[in-house]
Formats: sequence, structure tokens, C-alpha cells
Amino acid sequence: MKLKGKLLLFTTIICIVSVLAISVINYSLSIVKLKEVENQRVELQAQKTAQEMDKWLELQKNILDRTLDGILYNDNHEADYIIGLMTELTSKYPDNLYYIGYSNKDHYFPIGTDVPADYDPTSRPWYIGAMATDDFYITEPYIDAITGDMVITISKQFTTKSYKKGVIATDIFITYLVDLTNKGDYGDDSYAFLVDNEGNIVT
Repeated sequence: MKLKGKLLLFTTIICIVSVLAISVINYSLSIVKLKEVENQRVELQAQKTAQEMDKWLELQKNILDRTLDGILYNDNHEADYIIGLMTELTSKYPDNLYYIGYSNKDHYFPIGTDVPADYDPTSRPWYIGAMATDDFYITEPYIDAITGDMVITISKQFTTKSYKKGVIATDIFITYLVDLTNKGDYGDDSYAFLVDNEGNIVT
């Protein structure tokens, strides 16, 4: 092969290699960019889900607050009245279980709730935690002693006009939060999961 032909072949090879290299680089950059865009989309979806959960939790707090305000205003702590109120709330919001425990260990759950005879509300984490703060207390996920389901509990302490202490609470079934989380679109082969404050996977 003449020198001119060799130079032409060499130049052609260099051009082909350069084009291939540029194509590979561009493809790699495109993949990286697509991953970045997808990650941003998933992050936005996760933030949206978290915001929905925050709004939902605020709603649960508002329901407890309004209920407690009514009880304290009426100053009615008779068993029939409280049980009827807890039954009405639980029927209206079936993903929750509403109840009240008092410092003398009296406790009132919705009609039909199977409460053990030796049940002591003052020994429960939701009661102890609420008594330690003037704000709402939210438990870590746990297996409920009455229903056997995994729940979190939102609770708040109060004092009656006769100075008796108590705590109003609602159990929120984890299945509801799982359903809320799974409504989000996190992309193919992706899924969301709940973790507690310690980083433990709940479900």
C-alpha cells in the first residue's frame, strides 16, 4: 500500500474511533442525566407523600383536640357518655380506634372493643408519653395489646375541672399509612417503605 493510502486509512480509523468514543461518552452522559431526572422525580414524589402524611396527622390531632375541648367544656366524664363518644368517632373514622384513660385507671373504649380485665392505661407508652408533654405525643410503631395490630398512637393529656388527670388517644393502623405510601408513583422496580425514628423498617 502506498504511503498516501496508508495515511488515508490511518486517518479514517482515527475518525471512526473518535466518533465511537464521542458516542459512548454522550450515551453515558445521557444515562447519568436520565438517572438524575428520575431520582429527582422520585424524591419529589416522596416529599409529596410525606406532606400528605403530615396533613393527615394534623387532621388526626385536630379531631382529638376538638373532641377533648367538647368533653372538658361539658365536664362530662361519665362512662356512658365517653364510651358513646369514642364509639361514634371510631365509626366515623374506621381506620382509627379512639379511647380515653384516666389516672385512676378508668378507661373507656368503643362499644365492642375486647379490653382485658386487668388493662391499666397508665402503664401504656401512649399514656406515659402524653403525661410527659403538654403537646401531642406520638408513639413508635408497636403491636397493640387489644387489637393485635401494628399501630402508632397519638395522645394528649388533660385535666378535668375536678383536677383528675387523663389522656385521650387514637390508634392509627399502620396498614392505612402503608396504603397512603403505596399510592405514590416511584417508577418501575421501585417501592417505598416506612421507617421509624430509629431507622428501623416498619413495613
